[in-house]
Amino acid sequence: MRWGLVPAWFRGVNELEMAKTTFNARIETLSEKASFKLLIKRSRCIVPSTGFFEWKHENKQKIPHFIYPTNDSVFSMAGLYDSWMNPNSNEVLNSFTIITREANDFMAEIHNSKKRMPLILNAKDEENWLNGEDEIKDFQLNSNPDLDAFPVDSKILMSSEPNVLEAQRKFEPKNSQQSLF
Repeated sequence: MRWGLVPAWFRGVNELEMAKTTFNARIETLSEKASFKLLIKRSRCIVPSTGFFEWKHENKQKIPHFIYPTNDSVFSMAGLYDSWMNPNSNEVLNSFTIITREANDFMAEIHNSKKRMPLILNAKDEENWLNGEDEIKDFQLNSNPDLDAFPVDSKILMSSEPNVLEAQRKFEPKNSQQSLF
């Protein structure tokens, strides 16, 4: 699946234009947005992850951070999915969006401009999420994972090949002042 939801009802041919506006779906407005409201009951998915990236604003700098769970190697983010058929090629594109919520205290320090974070599911809630058994806002109440973070190299994340293991390594900038000894 591709990240950036392209809903089945989309009639354009440039799916990237649509997808760039639907990478994330705010939990507070899911039932109001045409791209998401029909998917809430029928097209829930889990996006497994070992971590995610967010940018911290410090003065005029943006510093990327890798955020990861402290107690699990893999966690699940709540998502929605759909399939769209390209009208020119008849190719089917399966895509998804990650549901976001207001940041908890830890994430608000890192993602300090928008103060958002993914809706991270507890392992015990995953099946209920997929089966659509509970109201979406109930999952937010149970979502307060233990997370940790460290800065990563922005040059890697902004490169043409950001999907490399090095992107998840702690970045320690070299001090510009040389040692005298």
